[in-house]
Amino acid sequence: MKMGDKEINRKLFENHDLILTVRNLDIKLNLNGELVSVIDKIDFDLWTGSTLGIVGESGSGKSILCKALLQILPLGAKVSGKVNLYLPDGEILNLLSLKPQEMISVRGKKIGFLFQEPTTSMNPVLKCGKQVFDSLVDRLRRNKNIGMQRVTELFELVGLSDKEKIANSYPHELSGGMLQRVAIAAALAGEPSILIADEPTTALDASLQRKILQTLSQLQKKFDLTLILVSHDLNIISNWTNNLLVMYSGRIVEYGQTAKIISSPAHPYTQALLETERSFEQKGLPKSIPGALPAISNKPSGCQFHPRCYYTDALCQVDEPDILVAGHGGGTRCYYPLTKLIEN
Repeated sequence: MKMGDKEINRKLFENHDLILTVRNLDIKLNLNGELVSVIDKIDFDLWTGSTLGIVGESGSGKSILCKALLQILPLGAKVSGKVNLYLPDGEILNLLSLKPQEMISVRGKKIGFLFQEPTTSMNPVLKCGKQVFDSLVDRLRRNKNIGMQRVTELFELVGLSDKEKIANSYPHELSGGMLQRVAIAAALAGEPSILIADEPTTALDASLQRKILQTLSQLQKKFDLTLILVSHDLNIISNWTNNLLVMYSGRIVEYGQTAKIISSPAHPYTQALLETERSFEQKGLPKSIPGALPAISNKPSGCQFHPRCYYTDALCQVDEPDILVAGHGGGTRCYYPLTKLIEN
């Protein structure tokens, strides 16, 4: 059974309102003068107050997907499809149709972006307080005293105690954990409704990872944020998200409620990711997925995962399946899912 356009999603998240819809999103990047497909026909819905996890190996297209929502892709990129942002007053913005000047009112203001490496995303020659101040909404920046008071409040909210010292510090003078908290303050300064956190704990040790994620969770509740959390680590995704997209080679291969996918994955790739994480938890030799992600310039025919899959056959090698309704209520792109498909 093919997935209906909205019925399965509404069944999963029926007590929430839509805040963002992505339909038929296709992204091509300029590679040595040739346009190469990196994201292929992505569809998903984002619901107010929810936390959507996007998981997959490095190179699966997670960051490119998120950057496309805010038109911050490399020069020469070609994007098609529709990304609708639903505003509280009933207005609907198609983000892909907005001109660069119009996107200024969206980036940071309606959708915040927390980059995975603050040491490279923050300006090294500006003090941290100034960078958060510059990210404030216009009404707060007009008065320096009011604006700096808000910067101090944001530092306190993200768990930074020595606020004056941090405001007067340059990024290189702070530890990784402190700098990531400054980056969170900057991402929230524009009062966005949606926050995209792209691998926000990659460079941090395990204890700091948990503290940063706890901070994000607390801020989500305080500011009524809708959160997109990107990670290659299913442990992080499983503990901190409601809903999940599993990406492989620029495609969604499984989606649904996080807890149900973790307990009963339908796609062999999702199962392989889980087994890799569990092998680390058991303190034995890490179990890796055989093979590697295909190069974007040389993708296989058929199912993109078939060269690495234990269950592949001739059909998988020549024809890619549509998204089908999985037994956990979400969807999976697999001819031979590990859980039963839902029939009509």
